[in-house]
Order: sequence, then C-alpha cells, then structure tokens
Amino acid sequence: MHPIISGEPGGLASRAYIFDLDGTLLDSANVWNRINRHFFEKRGIPFPCDYQQTIAAMPFPQVAVYTKETYRLPETPEQLMEEFLSMSVDCYAREVDLKPGAKDYLTRLKKAGCRMAVATAAPYDLLTPALCNHGIFDLFDAICTTQEAGHGKTSPAVFLLAAQRINAKPGECIVFDDILAAVESAKGAGMTVCGVRDIQSEAMWAAIQQIADYTITDFTDIYF
Repeated sequence: MHPIISGEPGGLASRAYIFDLDGTLLDSANVWNRINRHFFEKRGIPFPCDYQQTIAAMPFPQVAVYTKETYRLPETPEQLMEEFLSMSVDCYAREVDLKPGAKDYLTRLKKAGCRMAVATAAPYDLLTPALCNHGIFDLFDAICTTQEAGHGKTSPAVFLLAAQRINAKPGECIVFDDILAAVESAKGAGMTVCGVRDIQSEAMWAAIQQIADYTITDFTDIYF
C-alpha cells in the first residue's frame, strides 16, 4: 500500500469522498482514553485496555448497551449515553484536534468541486461542535451517522447512506477510515478505501494495510 494521490484513480472532481471522524479526521484518542478511564475508575472497575477498540465500530446506543451488559451496570443505556455525552461534549467543542493536514486537504477537495460526506459512529451532539470548532462543518455535503443507518461499521450501511446522500455510486467513492471493520465493509461494498493510521487501532494496522487500497499516517501524506 502507498500514500494516496488525490484523484487517483480517475479525475479529482469525478470522485466522491467519505470520511470517518474519530481517529480519521479527528485526533480524539487521548480524549476518549481520559473519558473512558474516568468512567470506569469512578465505578471501581479496572480500566479494560481493549474497551475502545471493542466499541469502535458500534453506533453510540449500542456502545451504551454493550457497556451496561458487559460490566453489569445498574444504569439504563439511556443514562449511560447521557453520562458519556456530558463528559465529552465540551471536549469535542474545545479540545479535540484535527489530524495533521486534514483541514487543508478538505479545503482543496471542496475547491476542486468534489462531493464530500461524513460517515461516523459519533452522535450529532459531538460531531457538530467538533466540526464547527475547526471551521469545516460547511465543507461537507452530507453527514451520516451509524445510528441513522441502523448498523455499526461492521456493515457498509452508513457508507452506502453517505454515497446516496451525495448522489454517488459505490464505485465512485473513496472512504477514509481507521477501523479494520470499516475498511472491510467499505471494500465489500465496492468502494475504494484509504486506511488512516491511529493509535486506537494500532493493533489492526497490519491487517488494514493488507486490505485497504491506500494507507496514510495522516493527511500530509496526500499530495495533488
């Protein structure tokens, strides 16, 4: 695998671009490690080192159900969702950075007339403040969540929904994601895939490199 050249294969503006957020456009690993560690520590539960990797492809409501059932918590899934949101909204509005080169790359694609969408497991309560904080919300033609699609990223549903909303066929789309399950499902849907390296999915990186059409460490690897 090699760093992607924008527009390869095919002309730049002829392609449709679909981006994951956490771990792909957003460098949110440290924020979520801190939030999740605090969540478990205040309950006296040893922090499960594989927790973030396990939930990465799940829709937000499924994360709450999984957490409740796995760790036998007394709260309802709705209460857990509210707790996670209350701990993370301000962080997303103020602390979460973009991956290096992300804003410049998105801006160049927009100026070139490319169609762009977000396909994420993050809820709107988190994604909106993060995108607005970095001034990139309006660069996207569509924003789609796994909750809307009805499936996590082990299914291509959210990517297909994003393609539909930007009027693109699967074969016209290039998907950027850092999670192995997402890379597999997008490839299975007939989309070109660029794997993005992230600390949260480091254990999956070798497999991502084998499956993805392209791989990048961050968006400074991409050239026009």
